[in-house]
Amino acid sequence: MSVIRDFQVNGLNPSTVGGLGATAKYFPRILGSSIGNFSAAPSATSAAGQVDVPAFGELQGQRFKVVLAGDALAAAGLITIDLVANTGTVATPSYAAIATVTATPALATAVNWFLEAELSGTNNSGATPGLLSGNFHGSFNNTLVAYAAITNPPSGLDFVKGQASPQGNVVGLVARVTFATTAAGNFARLYQFTISAE
Repeated sequence: MSVIRDFQVNGLNPSTVGGLGATAKYFPRILGSSIGNFSAAPSATSAAGQVDVPAFGELQGQRFKVVLAGDALAAAGLITIDLVANTGTVATPSYAAIATVTATPALATAVNWFLEAELSGTNNSGATPGLLSGNFHGSFNNTLVAYAAITNPPSGLDFVKGQASPQGNVVGLVARVTFATTAAGNFARLYQFTISAE
């Protein structure tokens, strides 16, 4: 499989979120999406920096893979990491978590996690044509997350023309983490966020 979209994070330059607060924290894009573009941080009210699933028929009827990987630490309580689809615009996102891993890590010890979703869609699929469907699996703190169907599969997508804003985008993807217990020492790092296809 070839990587066709990349959040531009790696082992030396991860995207990091954490600190106080029990609301969802969105991983920021560290580098701009291309030369001349600045970094951007998705949030509950803006999808700036999202990873775009490309339109123009590039993935129409094709299986593609989304991979996220990183590590996390929490002072106490659950950590939930979501792969989230944005079917709205960048300025006015409409988010729905499509894949999730959750665990209670060992206190004061960072643990590894990964999430992998295999997706496909066509303009003809679903009760509302343009359904994105697939499955996901992962691991968090050495606990396997078994294969499951993606939750909240978005529909009404156009794999050929894409959305009007941003043009050429079927759907946007962001990654977020939620710490059930707020603590200054909480953190999560994202080392990989890619879309690949054959």
